[in-house]
Amino acid sequence: NPDTNALARFLNMSEQGQIPRGSFLVVENLDRLTREHLRAAVSLFLNIQQQGINIVTTDPEHVYRHDSDDMTDVIIAVVHLSRGHSESARKSDMVGKAWKEKREAAKKGDVQPSRKEGRVGGMKLLTHRLPLWLTEKCGKPVAIPERVLTVK
Repeated sequence: NPDTNALARFLNMSEQGQIPRGSFLVVENLDRLTREHLRAAVSLFLNIQQQGINIVTTDPEHVYRHDSDDMTDVIIAVVHLSRGHSESARKSDMVGKAWKEKREAAKKGDVQPSRKEGRVGGMKLLTHRLPLWLTEKCGKPVAIPERVLTVK
């Protein structure tokens, strides 16, 4: 979304010629550029370079020059982009499984709440991240009246 996503705005500006060729896009690591599936990630990387933009990573320190003929740079980029996607997918899978197990245990009532968790009406709280119209007091959600009005 170019309205909220800085990279999308940058890409739009680059495609419109508002970013001079030879400019540098600095990212911590290529997995910060994107964690999309490998083909989409490589396509994004190459699209940025086709716009004449050099990509710089700070960890590891490397400059992927848009005008380089060094195939090693592309191979290194593909490896980093692939790692970013696979790590993101693995973490997503692990978190998804953990939440599923947590929900199942809460449904069965098999799990005692930890000192941070509480029960509400016999139901276990699964998280302390509540909607902004609620706050937690003594392990129970409590409505914030002025915010409830906004929601209504």
